[in-house]
Amino acid sequence: MLRLLLGRTGTGKTSRILEEISTRLNDPNDDHPIILFVPEQMSFQAEYEIVRRLPGKAFNRLQVLSFKRLAYRVFQEVGGLNKTFINDMTIQMVIQKIINENKDKFLLYNQLSRSLQFTELVHDCLKEFKNYMLLPEILDDVLNNLDKDSLLYRKLHDLNIIYRELTNVYSNRFIDQEDFYRTLNEKLPYSKYIKQADIYIDGYHNFTNLELEVVKTLILNAHQVTILLTIDNPKKVKMDSPDHLFNMPYRTYKRIMEFVKDNKIEVKELFWEKTVRYENKPDLQFLEATFLTDKVFDEEVTNIRIYETESPASEVNLAARLIFNDVVENGARFSDYVIYTNDQDVYYPLVQKYFPLYNIPIFIDDQKLMLDHFLLNFIDACLEAVQTNLSYEAMFRAIKTEVFFPLEYEGEKLTLNNYKRLVKLYRERIDKLENYCLSHGIKGSDWSSTKWEYNMIKKVQDFKQTKTEKILALEAELNQTKQEITPLLTFVERFKKASNIKEQIMAIYQLLEDVNISEKLNFYEQLHSSGKIDEIDLNQAKKHKQVYNKLIALFDELVLVCGDYQVNTEEFIKILRTGFRALRFAIVPPALDQVMIGSLKRTRVGLLGHFDDPKTIGCKKAIVLGVTEGKMPRVHTDFGLITNEERSLLESFDIELSPTLEQAFLDEYFIIYTVFCSAKEQLIITYPLSDNDKKESYPSELISHLLRQFPKLKVEMVYDFPDNNDDLIKYVTSPIMTAKLILEAISY
Repeated sequence: MLRLLLGRTGTGKTSRILEEISTRLNDPNDDHPIILFVPEQMSFQAEYEIVRRLPGKAFNRLQVLSFKRLAYRVFQEVGGLNKTFINDMTIQMVIQKIINENKDKFLLYNQLSRSLQFTELVHDCLKEFKNYMLLPEILDDVLNNLDKDSLLYRKLHDLNIIYRELTNVYSNRFIDQEDFYRTLNEKLPYSKYIKQADIYIDGYHNFTNLELEVVKTLILNAHQVTILLTIDNPKKVKMDSPDHLFNMPYRTYKRIMEFVKDNKIEVKELFWEKTVRYENKPDLQFLEATFLTDKVFDEEVTNIRIYETESPASEVNLAARLIFNDVVENGARFSDYVIYTNDQDVYYPLVQKYFPLYNIPIFIDDQKLMLDHFLLNFIDACLEAVQTNLSYEAMFRAIKTEVFFPLEYEGEKLTLNNYKRLVKLYRERIDKLENYCLSHGIKGSDWSSTKWEYNMIKKVQDFKQTKTEKILALEAELNQTKQEITPLLTFVERFKKASNIKEQIMAIYQLLEDVNISEKLNFYEQLHSSGKIDEIDLNQAKKHKQVYNKLIALFDELVLVCGDYQVNTEEFIKILRTGFRALRFAIVPPALDQVMIGSLKRTRVGLLGHFDDPKTIGCKKAIVLGVTEGKMPRVHTDFGLITNEERSLLESFDIELSPTLEQAFLDEYFIIYTVFCSAKEQLIITYPLSDNDKKESYPSELISHLLRQFPKLKVEMVYDFPDNNDDLIKYVTSPIMTAKLILEAISY
């Protein structure tokens, strides 16, 4: 049986299923397993909300799963995971090698094949092919019907070569995420657990073809499936038009309904009309009910604010001041706020820079690249040292990551209490070592010398000088520092002797063992988890183990998949860098009371909890940054290797891929609707007059539409420094920012 729970945003769909699940878990007569099926980034919130509703109780009937976690659960029961799972990072490395070996066969990409960015684009394209079940055999049929001189023919020809070679590498040994879904779909009918389970699916607006096939199989085999969709009433409103606000979820609804009709499945459709989110907030309720229409709200607007600022940095500081003052003056919680942006590259670094100055804890809902972590930089620098024969730049790039920082120095063991003092001494020693290398021209084989001596001879009469105790002490210190980097010199020799990828990986692993990297990462985790409250960085603390674990997993997969490949140092570095670029952090929110920052498309707040208000879920106050022309809605350009025109052409062959640029642009209005209407109490919108490069920027069309729809809503201009008309007390926040304000006032 299928249940469809439908309703516009704010009608309480998620709250109802949480209450229903909680009630069922308390019912001794209900013995059906329950699965709450949500996107990966919502799983922690979902688990937290269920546990909070059942305090002091343990239960094993409920599981919160995503597609991947569901697959593991099914495979444990019925088997099917007889192949080794490989991640995207390993696939990219294999693709890089396939490209290097087959570039002479390419008709188009033979010149781009050495680019790391090209490898990522190829991987994304093949991933899209698999997600939409476009197999090499289907591509062959398409190629037979295309003009051989056309750009699309040459493009698909090259991609199909890589696609087939990758399939051959997989053979019967390996499986990736897309094949994972396909295997899951095959095994679901044999799962007794699924046949007995009641499944609730929430947080999805649309599915890829592969994901939808899994959902269909669940509908066919589970005891009951309940799907929640944010959509208008399909029995009263026509949503077929591509420019309709709810067209994206309607396409999902339509495909599901066609499936259940074809398979004669019982379906129960419930639509909730009444909005329950905006209690005593008529302006917010009007915004949701009339979003992007010409209807006008003539009353006073108290819960929607629009601010104009000088720059993106001004926006972020304004957001921080608003949150700080609300917490101090009104007793609000940091967790009441969610900050959205459609320009993560600009606003995420600014939030990370400024919010700590206001003592505001933050959690950025983003799978950040691991490339900046010192461990990956260290390995990359060590490989560069091999490639450049111990060049000055490579050596000191490796040394300055502080991986060689000793756990014990002159008989004193490194502790949390003496870290600051010892690391300061170590950095001073590194500076002296660098000065010595520059002044004495140290390079290449000089690093292997048994002992370095300080050369004082700068003119003829210096030959008669003898070394003072100070110089001798400096020599001893330099040689001790040089001795600490011996593992790097040993690694270089070991790596040069390696004959294949397996031996090259083993050389890197031995280097990590020689520098006690595991023990040092544990120490840094403790360091970021302890100390004064303003020194604790739980986000950073959780990252060190993730980097190490994913790095070791990367090594294991690389050895397993292509351990016998013979590549030179340059090719190995290229392959490994490709793998590094695919490594991403996955951080669970480390604290309960913090401001969440996320993107419009990825961040889901429907299950966001408030520890001071157990009955409330979702966002109380939303701040939307960077509502400018071209950014919100985003003006999409051709993305990936398949252009917009080529996607349209493939549609004529009944080939479905990701939406075209026009459809993606229109779909974004639905995402903006869910964001603007996510707040229960207050919506704050900001835009800058100039971008980070000091170029003029303009407010989005959304701003002018809101001003027409709410005539009494006015734009408020906020400056970095208060003018005579500003309430000065609003600028008085944390000690650091207040001191900065006073210094600026003095010099003004």
